[in-house]
Amino acid sequence: MALRNDMQVLIKSIRQPILFFLPRQVFEEVTKKDLTNLEKLGLLNTLFITNSMGESKPIIHCTELLQILEKPKIFKSNVFELLELRNTLDKSAFHYLIDDYFKELSTWIRTTDIICEEAKNHVINFQPEMQGYLKLQYDTLIDHQIELKRHFGKWKSHFEFRRLLNFNDKNFDKVVTSIKDSTPIKLLETKNKKVKPVNVKPKSIPISEIEADQYILKSIFNVDFTKINIK
Repeated sequence: MALRNDMQVLIKSIRQPILFFLPRQVFEEVTKKDLTNLEKLGLLNTLFITNSMGESKPIIHCTELLQILEKPKIFKSNVFELLELRNTLDKSAFHYLIDDYFKELSTWIRTTDIICEEAKNHVINFQPEMQGYLKLQYDTLIDHQIELKRHFGKWKSHFEFRRLLNFNDKNFDKVVTSIKDSTPIKLLETKNKKVKPVNVKPKSIPISEIEADQYILKSIFNVDFTKINIK
């Protein structure tokens, strides 16, 4: 249980601290309702920051933006911890951890990219200084992804390939060796059964703006927007 909690803390640290906002226009398109009241309450079109403790609040003073300067140090620490976990965890457990970590990071890269483009046009409490910190947040997330791929990209690719082919760990190394030795690629044999080569599908399309906003509501506010009854 302690290890699972440590892993969740590691993944959550990607968004602690983080800058974000929920655009009113997007949610009005989804609900087909006027959400002026939610904007007046400060839930929509307001730039928030989630601090290192997981507490989210609207930006009032630009000094609160300074928390984003801590992200590079946090990510360096995360890489160190992940390297340690790779050496201590069961291979399968680590694969699932790094897979979830990559997914969380990719979500926030896409979300921050959208925010960088839309904040200056829609955020009520927007100040010019915010744009620079949003750009810093995006660049830091991208740099972290690059570093992760350098350390763990091969592990992650192997994990996804094995999951796609639905092979267990014992057979996986044999399959990889068979693929490398086949020129051209021949039918792979496992347990005396022939398996046709599988065409790996391209990576999934990046999440939409609506999906990004719904993810923020669920992960930070623990709110399912589809269940909100707006009168």
